[in-house]
Amino acid sequence: MFYQKNKKSIRRNHGSALADAPGTIWALFIMLAFPAMCYASLFYRATFVYFATRDASYYAAKSATFTLAQTNANTRFTTDMNTFNGISGTYTLYIVAQPIAGGTPTYYTAPLAPGTLDTTNNVYFLKVVTASTIQPLFNMGPSWLGMSIPGLTGPYNLTVVSQFFSENPTGLMN
Repeated sequence: MFYQKNKKSIRRNHGSALADAPGTIWALFIMLAFPAMCYASLFYRATFVYFATRDASYYAAKSATFTLAQTNANTRFTTDMNTFNGISGTYTLYIVAQPIAGGTPTYYTAPLAPGTLDTTNNVYFLKVVTASTIQPLFNMGPSWLGMSIPGLTGPYNLTVVSQFFSENPTGLMN
């Protein structure tokens, strides 16, 4: 019934699953589960970088002056980035003067010079550009199965941009 008669040995027709189990478990965990966990952590850490960038630009846009906008953006960005591990980065705060009639926007990294503000022809935004580095949940060595994959075998570099309408454009001059 379960046994076959052979000239040399007696063997069962089934029972090979136990012999295949270690290879299957290795394939599931090492090749699928661990990389999936690394990428899941990469995505939620990227979301934290987005929130830090968004908060920095939001609080900068609500500020009364550009100097206060720089302070508020720095406070929010630093607080949000330090809350989570595995992420680091720097940001740059820009004043964006977008012509209402269309055309190329003008970017400033310092307060507007007197006489530059033109609220009749331009709309002003505060824009934060973040250059960040996201570490994987755990490193899988310099190359995983012979491949170099950012976010899995090493850090992932990410740039995030957020801008909000300036609620007090006259304050952008100081």
